[in-house]
Amino acid sequence: MKDPSPNVIHQCVSRRLQRILEDYFWEVDPEGEIFNAPLDVTLLDITVVQPDVFYVSGEQKQIVKDARMLQRVFQ
Repeated sequence: MKDPSPNVIHQCVSRRLQRILEDYFWEVDPEGEIFNAPLDVTLLDITVVQPDVFYVSGEQKQIVKDARMLQRVFQ
């Protein structure tokens, strides 16, 4: 069975948060990226999650893979 998709309020808040974070990090870390779901993030090579919104700093750009998979975001 598949989980239901997020409700409208959740999507509005998520979108707004993404905009706020993009504006902020554009100033302090223009090489960084803000991503939003659905995008798999692999933690410690064993757990896969899909955060609603997440940030990858310019210093961590190497964790962004061509297949749009991220690995070892939190170590």
